Amino acid sequence: MARGRAASYAPGRFAMSLGLLILLSLALGVAAWLLFMWTVKSGQYDDPEGPKYRMMDDDDEPRDRGRRR
Repeated sequence: MARGRAASYAPGRFAMSLGLLILLSLALGVAAWLLFMWTVKSGQYDDPEGPKYRMMDDDDEPRDRGRRR
């Protein structure tokens, strides 16, 4: 019985699968890094706090609410 089980084990197939999974994980990691670098260069993280404070600022001039002079 032990011999039949050992005969079905294919070390070449295991190594090939492991190599494929390593290459796939490296490719996904490089793709994620490139996407992150693109977002940094495009300014996505420049001022994450600014918009919430900018909406609280008062306007310099009061708006005319439809009054005609």
